[in-house]
Order: sequence, then C-alpha cells, then structure tokens
Amino acid sequence: MTYRKLGDYESAIDDYSKELKLIERKQSDLDSVNSKKSDLIKSLKNRGFCFAKLGRYSSAVEDYTRVLEINPTNLHTLMNRAISYQRLSQYLKAIADFTMSITINSQVPNIYFNRGCCYDRYTNYS
Repeated sequence: MTYRKLGDYESAIDDYSKELKLIERKQSDLDSVNSKKSDLIKSLKNRGFCFAKLGRYSSAVEDYTRVLEINPTNLHTLMNRAISYQRLSQYLKAIADFTMSITINSQVPNIYFNRGCCYDRYTNYS
C-alpha cells in the first residue's frame, strides 16, 4: 500500500519527489519519451494531490502546471489546479481554469458551481 493511500502525504511527497528525479534522469531516447511523459504526468499529479491535501496549494499549483504544460487538456488536473487557485484566493486564475475545463467537458456540474463560487468571492472581495 502506498503512503498516499495511508494518508501519510509527507512521506508520499518524498517518494514522488525521488521518483520524479529518477524519471528526469532517464535518457531521452525515442523509445522512452512517451513512457517518460506518462510517468512524469502520473507522479506530478499524485504529488500535487498530496500537496493539496496538506494545504500546500502553491506547490500543488506548480505540479499541476507542469502536467498541463505536457497535456493542456487534462481535465482532472485542470480542475485540481482551479481548486488550488480557489483555496489561494486567486479567483481570476481559478475562473480561467474552470472556464477552460468547461470547454473540455461541459457536462460536469461541479465545474459550473465552483466557477460560480469564485465569481461570487471575487466580486465580494475586490
């Protein structure tokens, strides 16, 4: 069982960080490029999730952003980054990510709800 599943997010972050270093050291030959991207995305998404669970939203945003640089239409990651921005009170960035999420999949009600909450917070606090 992984540290993440046990709720030991600090240990999970340490493991994902070690894993990311190993992935980044891999030779970038043509055979391993796609595998490297897939491994990199998985590790960054998981570490970002752990950062978010610990309330370290800025670090989560950094990992989610790296994933989106590789795969800009990764809906789950885009929504997680939007929620992290929301928790950081960066409502305009959250709104932008939620709006992009809607363009990817307009059938997810929570996206509209969360975007509406951000609009409400932004207009009440600006």
